[in-house]
Amino acid sequence: MPATLLPNRPYDEIVSTTRGELRSLSRYIELTESGMAHARQAEKAEMEQHLRESPEENPPELMCFAMSHLDVHHELVPRALRHSQLLALYAVLEHQLVELCKALRQRDPSLSLKISDLSGTGAIACEIFLTKVVEAKISNWSKIHQLRRLRNCIAHTNGRIDSLERGKEAVRKIIQADPDLRETDGVLIVTSPFISKAQKWVSQLFDEAFENLGLKENPFALSAPDGFVIQRNEDGAIEVSNGKEVDLPK
Repeated sequence: MPATLLPNRPYDEIVSTTRGELRSLSRYIELTESGMAHARQAEKAEMEQHLRESPEENPPELMCFAMSHLDVHHELVPRALRHSQLLALYAVLEHQLVELCKALRQRDPSLSLKISDLSGTGAIACEIFLTKVVEAKISNWSKIHQLRRLRNCIAHTNGRIDSLERGKEAVRKIIQADPDLRETDGVLIVTSPFISKAQKWVSQLFDEAFENLGLKENPFALSAPDGFVIQRNEDGAIEVSNGKEVDLPK
């Protein structure tokens, strides 16, 4: 029997939606990394087959193929992939921070300010709202600012540091201080270990915020496909965040 949709409770829902978005992002990163590894293996197997079938010891076309393989699968593709992963991570971070601030304001309309009243935008405005307006104690904003600078370098100049209008020295300081980042020919290179580390920073920020604000995930929450948040309330009724009815397994 289709579940009955009840009115959304955004304050209850924000923890589930945020953690759901982060789980989806983690899965996306896993799939893209495994896809890249598979493509590398396929290219390697093709190159080895060409080598076995070639009558010459080092045929020119094989050497060109090998150089192309190294350039694409060990430089260009990993760079583009990790850039896209960091952009996706920051998008989830910033959107869910904004949604958290909106949920808090909706819960307590007596709050004197909303994020649109504050200087700055995105994560900067959210930091001000959470630390100054609701006085949440969150410790790792400095890591989030690092992600913001790296994200801006990728989004605005495709990782080319010297093309940044401002902040290039700040980006280089971040790179120099982190062994999982590097600069190659003036381009920001993000490694897989850095992406894993950045995911932990973002998860820790939200965990700390939820705990400090007294927000807990709905204990009646049910697992759902990506894009859905399904919750069972204390009366046993089902709530679905995207407004659609679903059939639950019996």
